[in-house]
Amino acid sequence: MSLTQNTQSADRPVRPDRAFERYVWQQPGVCNTCFHRIKRDHRRIANGVAGHDVHVHDQFGEVTVRDETGRVTGTEPVGEHGVNRTYEARTVCDYCGSIAGRAPDETRSRLQMVRRAAAIADRLEEDGIRVSRKAMRRTIWSLKSDERIQGKDREIFERAVKLAVKHAGRH
Repeated sequence: MSLTQNTQSADRPVRPDRAFERYVWQQPGVCNTCFHRIKRDHRRIANGVAGHDVHVHDQFGEVTVRDETGRVTGTEPVGEHGVNRTYEARTVCDYCGSIAGRAPDETRSRLQMVRRAAAIADRLEEDGIRVSRKAMRRTIWSLKSDERIQGKDREIFERAVKLAVKHAGRH
C-alpha cells in the first residue's frame, strides 16, 4: 500500500489517508456527530439530566463555639439544609444539539452517514482541500452495506474521505 500525497494546497501537502482525522475529527470547533461547526459561545443548561453535569453543594454544618477565654463550649448548627447546584457551561451544536460535539455511541444508518458527507466536505474545503463529493457519498453507501465494516462509522468516514480526496485530483 503506497501513501500518496495530494498537493492540492500550495502551502502544504495533504495525505488523503489522514485528511478526515486531521482536518475534521480532531478539530475542536467541529461537531463529531453532524460535522457542522460548533458555535463558539457557551450557554448554561437549565437542568442537569438525571444528575449529570451538576456539582452539588450542601450549605450546612456546625461551627465551634468558644467562651471569652477561648475554651470550647460546644457547637452550633450553621447554614441551612438544602442543595445548591452549579450547572457547568456546555457547548451545544446548533445543528444537531449534541453536547460538546461528541460522536454518538450508536452506529448511524446508511442514509444518516451519506447525509453527513456534505458537512465533511465543507469542513475539508474550508481548509483548502478539494474533495469529490460524489466519490465520498458512493464510498459511504458501499462500505455501510459491507457486513465486515458497516458498524465502524469512523473508519467508513476515514476511507470515504481518503478516496474523495484522491478522486478530486482527477476531476
